[in-house]
Amino acid sequence: MSGIKIECGVNDCTHNNMCYCSLGKIKVKGLKAKVSDQTCCDSFKRASILEDLVGKTEITNADSIPVSSFIKCEAIVCNNNAKGRCSLDAVQVDNIYGCTSCDKCEDTCCTSFIAR
Repeated sequence: MSGIKIECGVNDCTHNNMCYCSLGKIKVKGLKAKVSDQTCCDSFKRASILEDLVGKTEITNADSIPVSSFIKCEAIVCNNNAKGRCSLDAVQVDNIYGCTSCDKCEDTCCTSFIAR
């Protein structure tokens, strides 16, 4: 399997497929971020009630885990940022601390962020 696995703990994002991001690429914002809570997934889109009812394709084995081609990263002080792209093979995106439901990008964060 090639590509980047994006583990997603943002359950109310339309791109979340069994705790993995189904997008081919995402963008992480956080130009002035010094900690992960100051980053956010700019690709977040709140799922509609209909999408919640219909469900997603079931992930049955490692080969069916969605992968992304790249992650554009604006968090310039992140140790994993390599010229605007994430250098990791696997990334974790979650709800920001204390947020149980996400309505906007700022309610999410890249928990793989590590300051230089």
